[in-house]
Amino acid sequence: MGRAVLNLMQPLSSRIWGLLDGRPASDRAVVVLASLFAICAPLYCSAQEHPLTESPYDSLAPYRRILWVSRWEYSTAEDIERICTNAASVRFTDLLFQVRGEGTVFFNSPYEPWAWELSGRGPAGTGANPGWDPLAVAIRECRRRGLRIHAYVNTLPAWAQSVDPPAGSGQIYASHPDWLMVDKSGRAMKPRGFYAFVDPALPQVRRHLARLVGRLVSDYPVDGVHLDYIRYPFERGEYSYQDRVVRDFRRWYGKSPDEDPRQWNEFRRRQITDTIKEIRDAIRSTRPGVELSVAVIADLRKSRDLGAQDAVGWLEMNYVDAIVPMSYAETMDEFRPLARPYIDASIRDRVWLGILAEPKNKALFEQARVGAAARTSGVAFFSYSNIFKGHKAGPKARELYQLFTGVGAPESSVGLVRRVRPEPGRHPHKRRIRELKIRVNS
Repeated sequence: MGRAVLNLMQPLSSRIWGLLDGRPASDRAVVVLASLFAICAPLYCSAQEHPLTESPYDSLAPYRRILWVSRWEYSTAEDIERICTNAASVRFTDLLFQVRGEGTVFFNSPYEPWAWELSGRGPAGTGANPGWDPLAVAIRECRRRGLRIHAYVNTLPAWAQSVDPPAGSGQIYASHPDWLMVDKSGRAMKPRGFYAFVDPALPQVRRHLARLVGRLVSDYPVDGVHLDYIRYPFERGEYSYQDRVVRDFRRWYGKSPDEDPRQWNEFRRRQITDTIKEIRDAIRSTRPGVELSVAVIADLRKSRDLGAQDAVGWLEMNYVDAIVPMSYAETMDEFRPLARPYIDASIRDRVWLGILAEPKNKALFEQARVGAAARTSGVAFFSYSNIFKGHKAGPKARELYQLFTGVGAPESSVGLVRRVRPEPGRHPHKRRIRELKIRVNS
């Protein structure tokens, strides 16, 4: 803080001394104090806890309208300005703005290098300072338009390119190959058409991620942090067989993973949960008002048994403020079983229902109407460019505007949404969470 003040004061010193020249001592004191206040007040305010902002569009509907913005959907400050303008024009309230993709970041961090996408040189440009700060621009533009902004982070992915990052870039895939997930044969995960993941069972991985996110919320006044890919990459095989991890499991349970697969699954769920807890603690120790949301696989059994996500438990333990089930489906027949558990269990006051906005989803608006009628606390759409192709508002944007504002909105769908009344004398959220746990474990 002191160095920042001195740096700011240097170009102003000649003006300040000019004001002091020829004035009495009492006037000089007033000028100096006023100048110091003008310089220091913005720095002091920016360092304080930034309470969650209220969007001027909140009152239009009883749920948040949330839009994912991936790192592939912007490359300049002008792109970000247009993204924020378009989102506000359709009356979205929150942006999940991606700032970490594969062990590289779109903000200034002492822990990870600048993303190569900003360099214009491909993966070889990893760590090159782009000369501008996408997250700072996004915060500024969101504030101007009354949008909440959440820093959207790919949590466990370490790298996805066919060539390695530069050795001296500080990128974790190159600098910490011992952090990578390992399969049963002892082979480290490679980025072959998918991300290579770091292993959350390693304390140093959890510590790194907590520091990264903790510093982010300290340096940038975001309203929330949104975690994605906080799971095991089951679609690529079985992982987390590092020697240390297997030894820990044997020491605690006296068996190998193959001898007790059920306990092994529970062990892996605990690693994911511990990662979220450490990130949560880092956020709350710095700025307690920052929201933490997590994208989860919507299929509860797949999420819990394969991805090792204990989404319901995270809510129950208050480790997260909201879960975002990615109920991505192309038809209503596929969508209903994915969405129903989060609606019927009535934990909807902490659910942002995720909906795929890609062209292949022919049931987009019916799904959106269901989400609106269900009274979940939010409905999230993936992603920006599917609604604003080429930064232009097409038919999807117009119909979503009608839904969000109530102008010409169709009647709510019947049959999927069922209200649950709390039992007298009992906490409704805990009862609903128990209902959902019973359903998952049965």
